[in-house]
Amino acid sequence: MISLCSYIIVFLAIHVSSLIAIPHGRIRTFRWKITNITDAPDGIPVFAIGINGRTGASTVIDVNLGDLIKVHVTNALDVPTALHWHGILQEGTVDMDGPAMVTQCPIPPAGTYTYTWRATEAGTFWWHGHYRGQLSDGLRGPIIVRGAETFNYDEEYIVFLEDHFYRTSEEEIADYLIPRAVVPLPESGLLNRKGFPHGGLDGVGDPSNLTDFIFQRKKRYLLRIINAAAVVPFEFSIDKHRMTVVQADATDVTNMTVDSIYIDIAQRYSVIVHADQLVDRYWMRARPSTSAKENPVTLPENGLALSPMVPLMAPPKADKTYVFAWDFHADESGRDDSEVTRGWISVNITRPLTRSDGLSYVTPKRPTLFDVVDGKDPDTLPKESVVFTAEPQEVVDIVFMNREFPPHPFHLHGHTVWVLGYGTAKSYAEIPFENFNLTNPLRRDTFSVPSGTWDGLTFGWTVVRFVANNPGVWFLHCHLEFHIIAGLAMTLVEDVAALRRMGISPQSRQLCRSFEEWREKNELGEKLVDATEEGDMLVMQP
Repeated sequence: MISLCSYIIVFLAIHVSSLIAIPHGRIRTFRWKITNITDAPDGIPVFAIGINGRTGASTVIDVNLGDLIKVHVTNALDVPTALHWHGILQEGTVDMDGPAMVTQCPIPPAGTYTYTWRATEAGTFWWHGHYRGQLSDGLRGPIIVRGAETFNYDEEYIVFLEDHFYRTSEEEIADYLIPRAVVPLPESGLLNRKGFPHGGLDGVGDPSNLTDFIFQRKKRYLLRIINAAAVVPFEFSIDKHRMTVVQADATDVTNMTVDSIYIDIAQRYSVIVHADQLVDRYWMRARPSTSAKENPVTLPENGLALSPMVPLMAPPKADKTYVFAWDFHADESGRDDSEVTRGWISVNITRPLTRSDGLSYVTPKRPTLFDVVDGKDPDTLPKESVVFTAEPQEVVDIVFMNREFPPHPFHLHGHTVWVLGYGTAKSYAEIPFENFNLTNPLRRDTFSVPSGTWDGLTFGWTVVRFVANNPGVWFLHCHLEFHIIAGLAMTLVEDVAALRRMGISPQSRQLCRSFEEWREKNELGEKLVDATEEGDMLVMQP
C-alpha cells in the first residue's frame, strides 16, 4: 500500500469563490512546450510528460480574479495531447475546456493551440491532460485564482498530491483492458513531487527526499491541498496539528476544525493551520484511502458537514431527473470470451428507476461540440457518446447509483453542483429525497459516490442538482483515470440554441483540420483515437 508524508518544521526565526462582481483583469500569457522527460521523484528514474522540460507539478498558473489567461501550447510529444482546466467554468469558451473529442480535437504532434479563458471564480483549481491516460504520466499541475478572501492567514503553501506509476499510461491501459483486470495501482505517492520509492510506510524512508514546509511558530498558514491523483483518494493530516477547513473546491465554507480530511480524486480543500506547537519537526501525512471515517474530527467524503460561507439556496425542485447506475462487466457484444471489460451505464429519465440498455462511452471521431454546433440534433448523436440534455435554466437532478466497489469521484465540466446528499441503500425507494438540505447545501465541481457492498445487495448513491445556465457540451465522468478509459462517462448537451449562436473559434476548426491530416498519415493516430474497433480500448459513456 502506498502512503506518503512530508515534514513541517516549526521554528522561531522568520522564513523567507466567489459570488462577487468579477473585476476586469490583466492578460496573463503562458508558453508551454509539452515534452517527454525523465523524472525521479522517489529516487527511481522513469518516463514522464512535462512542461518546458520541468514537471507538471512545478508548473503553476497563479493569476487574479478577472484575468484573461492565454496558454500557448506546443505539442513536442510523438502522440496527440489535450489539456483541461479543472474547475474553470469556461463561460462562453466551451471549446477551451479541453477533453479530447468532446470539445476539441487533440493537438497533434508538432501542433500548436492556444487555450484562452477568463478566471471567473477565485479559489484552488488544477490543470491536467485530458487525452488517454496522460494525467497519470505526470501531465498535471496547480491553478490558483486569487480574489477577495474571507479568511485570514500569514503565509501559504500548495500541497499537491499525486500517485506515481513506474510504467507509462499506455502500458497500464493495455493491461487493464483485458477480461477481469483490476485498476492499476501506483508504485508510490508524491507530495509536491517528492516521495519514497515503492510507497514506504508513514515516517519510514529518507526524509531528505521529502518537501519541507517551514512554519514560523504562532503564524497561521493556508494550505491549498489538491488531490491530482489518477486512482488514489487520500486522507490528509498533520501530526499534532488540527486544520480549519475554509474552502472546498472553489466554495468558501463556514469554518470547521478537523484532525484529518478525506480528499477524493480531483477534489481540493483549503485549510488553515495554526503553528501553535513546540519547535520541532512534524510529519505531514497523506494516506491512501478507499472510504471516509465517520467521526466528529474527520471531514468525510463530499464534505457535506460544511456550509458555504455565502448562502445560495438550491431550487426547491428539479425540472428533470436523470438516474445513472453502473457496473463493470465483460463486453457481451459478440466478442469471444469477453475480450474487454467495460463500465456499463444505465441511463434513465424520471423515477422510478427502470432498467435501460447499458452503454459504455466510446470516444467519437469528431468532437461532439462540433456536431451539435453544426446542426446535429443531440438525439441523433451516437449512442456511445452517452448524451443527456438540458434546456436553458432547467433545474436538473442527477442520481448516481454505484453498485460496485470502490467509491467513484465524479466531475461535471462547466458547472458547480449542489451536493444534496449521499449514502447507501438497497433500493431506489430508500434514498431519502425528502430529507435533503436545500437551504445552503455544499457546492462543488467534484463529488464522491460511495461504494456498494461486495455482495451486491447494497449500492452507494449521491444526488446532485444544477441549473442549466452555461451553454455547452460538458463532459461528466468518473475521475478515476482508468475508469474513464473503460467507458464510465457521459456527455451533457446544454442549451443548443445558445451554443449554435456562440459558434466555434476558427482556431479550434483549424486544429481539427490539422489533427485529421495527422491522423490520415499516421496509423497510430487512428488507433489511439478509436481503438475500440480493435477491441483494445474502452472509453466512457452513460
